[in-house]
Amino acid sequence: MKKKLLIAVLVMTMLFSAFYVAAELNNITTAGVDGNWVIYDTNKNIICTFDASNRKLSFPTGSAVDIESGGSFKIGSTAVTATAAQLNRSGSRYFNAGTTSVSANTDKSTAGLFYSGSATVTSGTNVVVSGFSPAFTGTADYNCLVTGRAPDPDNGVAWKCAKTSSTSITIATTSTGVVTDTIDYVLIGY
Repeated sequence: MKKKLLIAVLVMTMLFSAFYVAAELNNITTAGVDGNWVIYDTNKNIICTFDASNRKLSFPTGSAVDIESGGSFKIGSTAVTATAAQLNRSGSRYFNAGTTSVSANTDKSTAGLFYSGSATVTSGTNVVVSGFSPAFTGTADYNCLVTGRAPDPDNGVAWKCAKTSSTSITIATTSTGVVTDTIDYVLIGY
């Protein structure tokens, strides 16, 4: 009698466990599709696919992967340490090297801006180049470099760039001779 009671208790325990597990997994189903493991929600929408031949986990458009605090994500055994804000930036990353002989490498936590172009300038006059959009955050937040165009710039003429505003520069020279040159400019900042 004790043996039959023990068997009955074991059978009931197994049935109860099976019902509990089935109840816990009633929001997902799985299937083997073309040799891959596909996980579906209750509406038969794909949650994710384990692609066996390519050893790849893929998610359909509109899905999300949430790695909670303390979790990690690695590429080639190297942990990705960028913050979500850094990963979400559009454009290039901008680092400020500082003003000393050792680069500060300060991540400005914003998208970098890069503009380049050229303008024809005659010495003794100024040429304003304007309309940079999106604008830099301020004149202190970008650098401007100018040079006479190769292969035949006018030698001995020093061209300069003045940061007029967050959307414009002024190219000029202090040369007294009348020289006309095509000047290339590069603006880098944020």
